Amino acid sequence: MTTRGFRPEELMQMKSAVSQAFQQAPPTIGIIGLTGKGKSTTINKMFKTNRPTSDTVACTMDFEAVDLSLKVIRGHATGEAALLRVVDAPGLGEDIRRDPHFLELYQRHLSTCDVVLYVGTARDRAIALDQTYLRQLAPLCSDRLVIGINQCDLVAPMDWNRKINLPSHKQQENLTAIIRDRSQRLSWAVGRSIPLIPYSAETGWNLQELFTGLITACPHERAWMFDSLKNFHFSDFLPQDVLAALKNSGQL
Repeated sequence: MTTRGFRPEELMQMKSAVSQAFQQAPPTIGIIGLTGKGKSTTINKMFKTNRPTSDTVACTMDFEAVDLSLKVIRGHATGEAALLRVVDAPGLGEDIRRDPHFLELYQRHLSTCDVVLYVGTARDRAIALDQTYLRQLAPLCSDRLVIGINQCDLVAPMDWNRKINLPSHKQQENLTAIIRDRSQRLSWAVGRSIPLIPYSAETGWNLQELFTGLITACPHERAWMFDSLKNFHFSDFLPQDVLAALKNSGQL
């Protein structure tokens, strides 16, 4: 959009209105799922945060909002400060003593999220727990739900091409079969077709498509806020040595 045809005072009013909208009701992403699937790691990689993570025990025990200070990158309010809120949820399924409390928190907080990302992993064939929780949570967010399949770099035969940060040919074949299978079974549990996007939080692969999927799943009247904040490019998530090599070769 251009500023042509607007007086300076009108532009100031529009910028002020946009800034106020972001401050009063920031665009909000909820990250949910079973424990140990990489929810906090996904937030850290996608938004350059430093959420605590662990390979052994749960770190997130409550719904914890992370407010990110960004700038509007397009539209009449370009350059204005804005907030993006990411809500990291406690992982389900770790302890039957905790689950009732965690599910109560989910019931309370999911309605405040514009879009909800449910994180699963590519190597898990046993998804009965995912189906069970998704069936319980779907009434709260099924129209705003995206399922992300994390840890795609660990799919057999585990020969991820680190130089270009892409799955090998055989991994891609296996990923295609995995996504087809999980999409059918998880969508069945929810009762409708749900967008399902493979990615790797560890390597950053396909995070730009994941974020685009989140924008697409937002309510129409709120999607403009996400779209005006961030425009990911695949190079945002490449390892530094790979990024440097691509730049030196003139491919970026």
